[in-house]
Amino acid sequence: IREYLETVSEEISKTMENTSVSTVFSEAHDYSTGVFYSDGKDVSLLARANSQPVHIYASVHSVETLLGAFKYNLNEGDIVLASDPYSGGSHIPDWTLMKPVFYHNKPVFFPAVRAHFIEVGGPVPGGYNSMATEIWQEGFRLAPIKICEKGEIRRDVVNLLAANNRLPDTMEGDLNAMIGACKVGEDRIVRLVEKYGLEVVLESVDYILGYSERRVRNEISSWPDGAY
Repeated sequence: IREYLETVSEEISKTMENTSVSTVFSEAHDYSTGVFYSDGKDVSLLARANSQPVHIYASVHSVETLLGAFKYNLNEGDIVLASDPYSGGSHIPDWTLMKPVFYHNKPVFFPAVRAHFIEVGGPVPGGYNSMATEIWQEGFRLAPIKICEKGEIRRDVVNLLAANNRLPDTMEGDLNAMIGACKVGEDRIVRLVEKYGLEVVLESVDYILGYSERRVRNEISSWPDGAY
């Protein structure tokens, strides 16, 4: 199960690579993919593809923020998005998209993609304004928002994003790649739960997180005494 989840992350990544429009994703691979889990209090990263470490580990906070923003308003088929540094983002060009995977009407896992968009509005192309003195001069901020609702893409939101982007067709193509990638993750996770049962999968989640903790503690205990 542990290695299966790693493979799911790789499939999400490959979907991004093969279906995105911008070469920033298809060639430069400036994105990260992973599978997240929440026990109702904390969010944990269970698996990730080899990509941008600065992306994927920061995405834990993004998924936490997105779940908090839609705590009582997540439905099957929903996909949520954010980029605002003050609401779960890193810098504005990094968009984080997350899809809850439901099983028996309860969200259990959360495949997510964080990707650096080539254009995000603002005074200068590309989102790097060296003259900026405040965040509103860096680009179009996305507080947590639903990009898909109950399985349907929200055209009003996509149109809003397109109206604030110098490359709207590229933006929408890359956004569709992110949506499709998360749907691939959902499909693979549902197959996993149906094969082994939710109880066994959740026991495996405990093992994965416990294994990571043991490895870290063992490594730290091997260090000589001192100040670090």
